[in-house]
Amino acid sequence: MDISNVSILDLPDEILLTIFKKLNNIDLLYSLIGINQKLDRFACDINFTKDVDLTTVSSNDTNNSRLNAMVDRFCTYILRRVHNNVACLSVQASLFQRILHSSNYPNLRKLTLVNLKIDRASHIFNSMFVNFLIVN
Repeated sequence: MDISNVSILDLPDEILLTIFKKLNNIDLLYSLIGINQKLDRFACDINFTKDVDLTTVSSNDTNNSRLNAMVDRFCTYILRRVHNNVACLSVQASLFQRILHSSNYPNLRKLTLVNLKIDRASHIFNSMFVNFLIVN
């Protein structure tokens, strides 16, 4: 085998899984989903998608174009692909509505909002309660 032709895709699945478990799942999702079928299958696996902590890609600087591009990719593509697997979701309060409205999370059991101010929390949960009453 010529060394110049060896790629990560040549590694056995067990080794890829071991490597990917060492990585931050958000980096894994962002970097591998949509690359190719094999890497996509690994990235979308429930091992990497049941706990999604988007606080690592967030900041208080909502004008940051890199941050907006990352969040847009998560909202428009990644979360829509893995939404059924998400059981725990952590987000910065400033991105809460964008993330939550990007998809339906039928298996969501835990939601963590970071840097949530009390007046914003009151608004969010009061409107959610009103919407719940209207739907039910």
